[in-house]
Amino acid sequence: MRSYSPERFALPDLCRTLTANGNQEAIETAACLDSVVIRRLSATVGSGPILWALEEAARILPRIEEDFADVSELPRREIGANLEAWVLDIVALLADVDGGAMSQQTIPQVARGAARLDVSFERLTRSIRMVQSEYTSRFFLALSNNNLQPEEYTRLVSAISRITDDGLEQLIVHYLDERANLLDSQMVRRRELVKELLAGTEQPSQAMATQIANDLGLTIHQVHTGFVVVHQAHTAMLEQKTIHRDLRAKLRNVEMLIQTDGYTQTAFWITTPVKPGPAILEPVLQTLAEFPRAICTMGEPAQGSQGFRQTHLQARDLASIAPQLASSPVLRWSDHTLTVTLGTHAERAQWFVRSVLGPLADTTEKAHEQRTTLQAYLSSGQSLLQAATQCNVHRNTIVYRLQQIESRLDRPIRDQALQLQCALHLIAQLGDQMLSPK
Repeated sequence: MRSYSPERFALPDLCRTLTANGNQEAIETAACLDSVVIRRLSATVGSGPILWALEEAARILPRIEEDFADVSELPRREIGANLEAWVLDIVALLADVDGGAMSQQTIPQVARGAARLDVSFERLTRSIRMVQSEYTSRFFLALSNNNLQPEEYTRLVSAISRITDDGLEQLIVHYLDERANLLDSQMVRRRELVKELLAGTEQPSQAMATQIANDLGLTIHQVHTGFVVVHQAHTAMLEQKTIHRDLRAKLRNVEMLIQTDGYTQTAFWITTPVKPGPAILEPVLQTLAEFPRAICTMGEPAQGSQGFRQTHLQARDLASIAPQLASSPVLRWSDHTLTVTLGTHAERAQWFVRSVLGPLADTTEKAHEQRTTLQAYLSSGQSLLQAATQCNVHRNTIVYRLQQIESRLDRPIRDQALQLQCALHLIAQLGDQMLSPK
């Protein structure tokens, strides 16, 4: 609670000359503040100045309502109470009495209400300064018959400024605090909505589609393209800022949702009426190419709520195995479908490889040679001549090696060609971690 030095502001004799023009009962009935508070101040300051102050607050309220006519559900009574508390605090300060700093009790409610109604702080500040100017003019006019001295003018202006500035300070604190709470609440609501979409439990209703449009800024039935970026810890913040700034600048008219998932991961979606072409994808790929140490992955464009889920999961799964794949500025799921499908779970992929290849999954030179021969044979459409050419050996050598391979596998190659190709593909893409330890 603020305290003031009476000698700086007090003009008790002048203050008590203030009188209202209207009827006392009518003014008190129309007041927004509690009647007990009004009677208490009237007993200490005098009813004349208090009624004058209430009358002035009521005169300014319509101006506020007009200035904010575009704001739905404007809290008229709370604003009126704050206008009254504001001018009564000035009167109490001038009268050299303890008015209880009422405006500091009414401002928090007004500030939080303005934040919830999305009234800009700049607009709010302009309105406060307008009211300050109005109150100053009205005090000068009401006291003009008292031959105010320069020092008295200074005290009057100082008192009004002090009450206003203290109120503005309170307003800043509570407005920003409420905005932070709203942003936190909005962020939680957005995350829960994305989580629900990624769960894919049901098709969104029309009401949910509207909520998605309002909260996420996406038209859910359109085509979505998902991206995942895994940052290095020391570059995460800078890269996340770049994604937010550059993508929104380059794709101003494109629907986009960007969501940080933990400190070092960013997921985002580009939403378009049809499958995105180079004009939309190239700016995205160029931006991601600026992050050489990050893992950047892209899912396939897909439509609707299931597409929103699908494209993200594709990019996410690809990111999980990306460190084992050949380096690329942006890895596309469509280029690694088999690897992602079989290798997303490394341990299960190892089980598969070792089960299918058996002793050929060993780390020995012999096993390596047999895997190379088998890969050449299968990739050539099981042609002995082409396999021999690839391995730079005689055709009969390939025949001999294949016989050895079938002996070690204990079943014909033709009976399991697809499984063998998949196992060899995983080793080629994910490396020796797929092999059996010695």
